[in-house]
Amino acid sequence: MFNTFASTDEADVKNLVPTQSSISITAGVDDPADPEAVKVGKYERSADDAYADLKFQMDYDIQFDNFTTVSIDVYIPSSNTYADGGLTKTIQLWIADASQTQEFWNSWVEYLVDPETIVTDEWKTYTFQLESPTGGHGTPKTRTDLDLVGLVIGGSGHNVPGTFYIRNFKFE
Repeated sequence: MFNTFASTDEADVKNLVPTQSSISITAGVDDPADPEAVKVGKYERSADDAYADLKFQMDYDIQFDNFTTVSIDVYIPSSNTYADGGLTKTIQLWIADASQTQEFWNSWVEYLVDPETIVTDEWKTYTFQLESPTGGHGTPKTRTDLDLVGLVIGGSGHNVPGTFYIRNFKFE
């Protein structure tokens, strides 16, 4: 399962197709660090949803037997307006059961990036060990009901817009 965000072509996306969410994602935009490099995805938060996240809803429950990690490259521009109670330099990945659980956030598996490791104005790969979530319920390896993947950049509980860039989202 992967999405490079370089395009929406089959060669760049397998299973991790963005679905309805409150994040605007545009594949195939210029890399903010190098416009001549491979294209990337532009992740835009609007002021319309205090709990904005990019969702990838599967048509089936994901079996994580053959996966040990999930990783994503993130570029966080310093040009966003970061302030207490608003946009933050945070990254959260979660995996949940949305097909059977309407309030999926009550039973998700959560991975948070340590804020001390987050950098701005450069690409950084963040890798999560599936066996070591930072919160939630169980691990993807011990659950058979997970069918929704979510990505939150910029924090939650506020209506401050922000623009970020992503590439190479993959389960391995």
